[in-house]
Amino acid sequence: MSGFLDPEVTQMKRSPVHSAFRWIFYPLVVGGAAFAHLHLAEGRAPEELPLVTGGVVLSVLALTLLLERCFPYRSEWNLNRGDFATDFVQSILIFPAVARLNEILAIGGILWLSSLNRWQPIWPSQIPFPAQLVSAALIAEFGYYWVHRLSHRVMILWRLHAVHHGSTRVYSMNSGRFHVLDAWLGTAVYLAPLHFLGVPLEVMALLATLSATTGLLEHVNIDFAAGLLNRVFNTAELHRWHHRTDIEQAMCNFGKMFSIWDSVFGTYYLPRDREVGEVGIGATAKPVPVGFWGQWLYPFRAPFRALD
Repeated sequence: MSGFLDPEVTQMKRSPVHSAFRWIFYPLVVGGAAFAHLHLAEGRAPEELPLVTGGVVLSVLALTLLLERCFPYRSEWNLNRGDFATDFVQSILIFPAVARLNEILAIGGILWLSSLNRWQPIWPSQIPFPAQLVSAALIAEFGYYWVHRLSHRVMILWRLHAVHHGSTRVYSMNSGRFHVLDAWLGTAVYLAPLHFLGVPLEVMALLATLSATTGLLEHVNIDFAAGLLNRVFNTAELHRWHHRTDIEQAMCNFGKMFSIWDSVFGTYYLPRDREVGEVGIGATAKPVPVGFWGQWLYPFRAPFRALD
């Protein structure tokens, strides 16, 4: 089946339970993840906080995998195209490991600069925790937004980022499908500035949980509606447009957790009069392999056409 079902037909087929589910799903999952993190993190040592994040995100992942079967946005996106195993390993193991490596490198750099008396944290730790969380998120998202946007314009970056866009379906396991070098760059830009500013670890930990949760919910193949929350969060309703096969049409919705910077810089896009259609890399280059090593070598082997 190509394209989407007619929206009116889809609406007619929704049960009352499904219709109610569509509107409560996103705020319930994001809010539930934040609540679970705060509850589980209370009284724990800083070195235990990554385990809290991991536990919460894995729980959200298990839930979304189930709900993709119960309330799919596009039923054919649930079909395994030989990509699930690699996507699963990259999302569950490799992407989190790369993010953790970047944290270790940033902390190591801070310790080295501190030993030379060349670094002092400037973060306003005295302001309320919610204000710290929002401030940290906006800073992290700003850097990520521009690196992501450049990754669709600068060929050397697009060669790496194309691995993420090579999937011909948008589903939960797309969330961690990145070339290792692309994952390293994205998480470095996101996390390193916060460490060097001196953001407290408890703020960083909750931000990591929310960023991973919303990043997962960007890609889920679940029929839900976020409404006005789309103006704050980069939901799957927005992000599916970013995965269109035409690279020019996909120049939108670059945020990771927030859609705020897209609104500020004019790349917010959510039409109500038509559907997404096909997703993938399109004619930019040859199809991306489904295996890990094929994806690792892809940026260095595949011929790419000019982006402009």
